[in-house]
Amino acid sequence: MPFDDRYRQTASLDDLSHRLIQEFLRDIGSDLASEAVGLSIESLGQRMNIVGGPPEAMFPKNVGLLFFNDRPHDFFPATQIDVVWFPDGPGGDHFEEKEFRGPLSIILSEAISYIGRNYLKETVVKHPHRPEAERFWNFPIGAIEEALVNAIYHRSYEEREPVEVRITSEELVVLSFPGADRSIRMEDFKNGQAVSRRYRNRRIGEFLKELELAEGRSTGVPKILRAMQQNGSPEPVFESDEDRTWFLVRLSVHERAANEASGQDTLQDTGQVTDHVKQLVAVLTGKMSRAQIQAALQLKDRNHFTTVYLKPALEAGLIEMTLPGKPTSRNQRYWRTAAGDALARQTMGEGFVCMNTAPIVSKVWSFCTTLRDDGVSYGDYLEQLTYLIFLKMADEYAKPPYSREVGIPAEFNWQSLKSKKGAELEGHYVTLLRELGTRAGMLGQIFTKAQNKVQDPAKLFRLVDMVDDTEWVTMG
Repeated sequence: MPFDDRYRQTASLDDLSHRLIQEFLRDIGSDLASEAVGLSIESLGQRMNIVGGPPEAMFPKNVGLLFFNDRPHDFFPATQIDVVWFPDGPGGDHFEEKEFRGPLSIILSEAISYIGRNYLKETVVKHPHRPEAERFWNFPIGAIEEALVNAIYHRSYEEREPVEVRITSEELVVLSFPGADRSIRMEDFKNGQAVSRRYRNRRIGEFLKELELAEGRSTGVPKILRAMQQNGSPEPVFESDEDRTWFLVRLSVHERAANEASGQDTLQDTGQVTDHVKQLVAVLTGKMSRAQIQAALQLKDRNHFTTVYLKPALEAGLIEMTLPGKPTSRNQRYWRTAAGDALARQTMGEGFVCMNTAPIVSKVWSFCTTLRDDGVSYGDYLEQLTYLIFLKMADEYAKPPYSREVGIPAEFNWQSLKSKKGAELEGHYVTLLRELGTRAGMLGQIFTKAQNKVQDPAKLFRLVDMVDDTEWVTMG
């Protein structure tokens, strides 16, 4: 039996998080998501096949703990991804390291996004007699994503070794333990024909596929090869020792990436940062979906928004996708790059405002600064503030002197939220996000896949109280 499908007798059903299971079901668009709230962990686990055993002695399966427990490393030590940057090369005295721990799908997405934000750079080369510029990355994100997905999928969770990503100016290496199954010849990797006859973690692959983080069996290596080729990068190298105790994917930097001008400089010279792009960058806080950004800009025409705002901002390297390898994914979100952050600061410093959003952005950042020590990331706070401020502004527009019809049901409006505290507030907020996400039109698009990332009811109440204390409409 594959390791991930075995029972974990040192754990109990209480170690499975109902919240994480609900979020997973909503993310994959499962019909079970609407029933999950009223089901016990036992019933839910049985239907998802993540628990097993006789009724009087049921246990979670390993795959359930790896995806639906906040601290799977307590059960499987070294269940983590370590990203290490060597600015002076692997033999240098300095390095930067960041660890990602938590449910597999979360640490995988966060590690990929972190690498993309901090270590990937696009080069844009303009040629005088060509209408289109030449573009390439130092390392293509698609290859990195597939290498990490394969490492998480095929590693052993019985070994106390993390998945490690080592980055230098010359290469990016993904190392995992143990190596590939002996049924696969190493030369098959180079040819894109690596097909395993045995799987350590069949269930992990199924869950990653549901989340669109993996596509199917034996597709990862061909995708790495294809991504490197399409970027004009050297062929990837796959390595292991004779005993197959480790497996390494080596991605070499694009040979011209270090010698060409940066994409940021080229784009500034070509004048692609329009007022429309500045407006988008100004309203983009944290991770936002296409519908959320469009709503923040008060734009109704999706094609106009994509053509005039979104695509130019992406091409200018001011924003990026959280899932760059899957641009049309329903889980796609956008966030600002370092260049985008710099432009946002510059924009506000010049007094340029979109719908006078500069005071709003400034206020939102002051909230995050106030709450930065509460154990929740900036990105998660910004995402929740987007939802909360939207609800508060709708409440303001519904009252005199505006008296507008905002289309939010009374049972899920701002007043319903601010009247609650503690566990009641948290439960109502989760229900509110889910129900508004099912509504038709722009409202449903804004709240599609919305999740509560502030699990402490006291912190959530504090956020609601801070948002309620501001008149947002008069600021905008």
